[in-house]
Amino acid sequence: MAYTPAEADRILFNSASDAIKRMSDSQIDAVSKKLQEYYALKLYESNWSVTGDSPSTGNTLPEVTYGGVYMAQSNEYSVSGSSTDVTNRGSLSDTVWNSQTVSNPNDDDPQAQPNAFAGDDDDSFSPGNFTSNPASMTSSTQATYNCFQRTNPDYLSARTTLTSGLSPGDLNRYWGYVKANATTGFVQAEADAQKVREIIFTNVNSNIRSTSNDRWGSYFLSSTNPSTGASDSGWYFVGKFGGANSTTAGYNEAFRDQTSAHASVTSVLLYGGSGNNSTNITYYLFQKIPQGSDFSGEIAQPLRSHRFKITKVSGTAQDDEGSHAGVNDYFAYGNYDGDIGSYFYIKVQATSGNYYASSDLSNPSDSSSFDTGTTYSASHDNTNGTLYPSGSSSNGFVRVLINPRFAGSYSTNTVYKVEKVSMLREIRMPDIEYYSRLYTQGTYLGFGSTITDYNNQSAYRNDLQNSLYLIHYLYKYYTLGRYHPIYTLESTTAGTGEFNHGSIHDTKKGISSGTTVGPTLDGSTYYIARVPSGGLVTQSSRYLNSTSDI
Repeated sequence: MAYTPAEADRILFNSASDAIKRMSDSQIDAVSKKLQEYYALKLYESNWSVTGDSPSTGNTLPEVTYGGVYMAQSNEYSVSGSSTDVTNRGSLSDTVWNSQTVSNPNDDDPQAQPNAFAGDDDDSFSPGNFTSNPASMTSSTQATYNCFQRTNPDYLSARTTLTSGLSPGDLNRYWGYVKANATTGFVQAEADAQKVREIIFTNVNSNIRSTSNDRWGSYFLSSTNPSTGASDSGWYFVGKFGGANSTTAGYNEAFRDQTSAHASVTSVLLYGGSGNNSTNITYYLFQKIPQGSDFSGEIAQPLRSHRFKITKVSGTAQDDEGSHAGVNDYFAYGNYDGDIGSYFYIKVQATSGNYYASSDLSNPSDSSSFDTGTTYSASHDNTNGTLYPSGSSSNGFVRVLINPRFAGSYSTNTVYKVEKVSMLREIRMPDIEYYSRLYTQGTYLGFGSTITDYNNQSAYRNDLQNSLYLIHYLYKYYTLGRYHPIYTLESTTAGTGEFNHGSIHDTKKGISSGTTVGPTLDGSTYYIARVPSGGLVTQSSRYLNSTSDI
């Protein structure tokens, strides 16, 4: 069930019928589901293939998303070395009864057995010829299965300042939300990060931690695929290498419950007391991802505070048409306190999109006005891209970022004007289906798709704003800040504040007294064995429960 904020806390606005209004509950839920869809796809592609160390890229598959969960035997995956971000969230051992035996030599024939003595007639197959019956069976561990989750160990710091160097409040102002001032009624930037957690992340976690059909990104422990039909499809086995390789291979087993198959003395002698086991039931960890029909396409666009307008002055731009507020080749943000209308110029230094800044506002086309001794990085989260337009850090900074769609194709010496403005701008919420592995398995940034008509596809022309808002703000804040669900294997089902995502159970056949079988002659020795019998008895259970910090 979606979270419904109070009217005063409903900070998401959009433009409708030439007016600005608060988004409805359903519109807020639709925005939240964009993050949920993207998060689920990232979980689906997670790579747990690195044994004994932190899950990492190491090959063509992406690393494990923060919040990702995996289950495996202790000898298949272990947390060691530099794995400070992977935590063992609980375990369960598969146990069986260890069958016991007693023996007595076959010494009733004086000819064959010189040490025979009168009255020792083992051929009678009488258990009374044995001094005692086998002892009670002992428990034997066949394998231990662990549940792992990757989380950011420095999440408290991330909740204060993300890797971009901005506080969550700054992120809200530049990439996020607006609100109505309670006193003046004017629309202004929302700087309270708590509101974001309450509205967006609470919605996402409420959907994940539910029984609804749209719980994309949720995990479930079960012996069978939890799908109940077409309306609840999209459940995949969680394996080492992500969804593309998620089959019912051995390494995908979350837990295998085995029981002893011993039923005779011969079986015990042949396989040993804890051998010859049969599988009672095999459990798997499933994860739900949206299918083609689940993606919601482009939906109602939230408004954000827009502080900088970038337009081409000379040279060749990548997107001359632009959208809304100017050329879409670059995006600028920062706390620069210049007056509205203040501006400066940048010139492309390399095809990567890195740039020079001009020191002469009156003559930007003069190549001599640009400081070619200092190259500013236009990549995300790179402090080398921090520019102080006034020349003093006390007046604030500006960072100019490239549009990833055009990375590597910028025209050198093209000059752009970066102007301080005050305006609201719609954030185009993209169709996440185009971010799926069908197009960009490694990055999900939306380029490389078969749809290349950028000028007529507004969502694609706005990939920069989309990626900043969805990926570099919402997704990064959600995962690095550990606002995603936290999973734990517990001995009891969900308690207060918890939600259950299935269970696993270790069983044994009967109790330790079992059944005695024999005597059976093997070579020159008679044996009696105590073997398991009766119905299955549950020894231990573990429940996959989740909690949420919001």
